[in-house]
This record gives sequence, structure tokens and C-alpha cells, in this order.
Amino acid sequence: MADTDTAATFARLAHEAAIRDVITRYCLATDVGDSAAMEDLFTGDCEIDLDGALKMKGVAQVRGSMESDAFKAMLPKVAHVPGPFVVHVEGDRAVATGYLTLFMSGNGITPARQSLGRWEMVRQDGRWRISRRIVRSIGHAELPQYSKSWNKLG
Repeated sequence: MADTDTAATFARLAHEAAIRDVITRYCLATDVGDSAAMEDLFTGDCEIDLDGALKMKGVAQVRGSMESDAFKAMLPKVAHVPGPFVVHVEGDRAVATGYLTLFMSGNGITPARQSLGRWEMVRQDGRWRISRRIVRSIGHAELPQYSKSWNKLG
């Protein structure tokens, strides 16, 4: 019985590490404007909701936002720093909840935004991919309602 528990624990930890890796790779790809690497992290039908103000549906819109002039104007003066994250895995679905701090450089390096995010993931062909991402900035009116249930699948 102990071997089964050890194997299950190892599998869970491996999935959690892989999910955190996807989030880190998202941040790195964003910071250098690598839209091809970014596209590879998402499902084709992904959804992104940034503070309810900017919504994207489908990987083509995600890629398009990264290739926009407004996005390119931020480069290379931006750094996304993720974590910590709580990860919950159920089969081929998972949710990671945690913070993301955006730093910008100009006259020094300053935090430009901190947010709480929900990253819904699915495992496809043995790889974890982002299917839905919901972000609420610290201070956002909806933050309290989301923060209570963000780490639950469904």
C-alpha cells in the first residue's frame, strides 16, 4: 500500500511541477515577445479575461495581442514574476491559483501591477496547456468573490 501512496504522491508532484513550469514559460515568453512559444502553451480554444476589461478567445487572439504595436512598445522593459501558486490536479484537468507581479523599467524598476490569477489547464498529448486564464488586479472589486473559490475545478 505504501508503494501506491508513494507513486501517487510522486505523480501529483510531477504534475504540479509541470504546471508551474508552464506558468513560468508563459512569463518568459511574454517578457521577450516570443509569440510562437506563447502559442504553444495554450489550447486552441483558450480564453483569457484580464480584469473583465480585456477578453481574448482562441490562440490566434492571444498571438495577435503579443504581436500588436502596443505590446511590442513594452518590450524589453517588462518582467512578469509569478508565484507562489497553489495547484489542484484532477486527472487531465488542473487549476493553479497564485500571484503575478508585473515590473516595468523606466526610471528604475518598479512594480506596475500585482494580480491574483486562476490558470485552468488541461493535459493534451501528455503536456499541460492553458485553457483559461482569469486575472484580477489587487484592489479589483471582484477579487474577494473570486479568491474564495479560485482553486476549485468546475
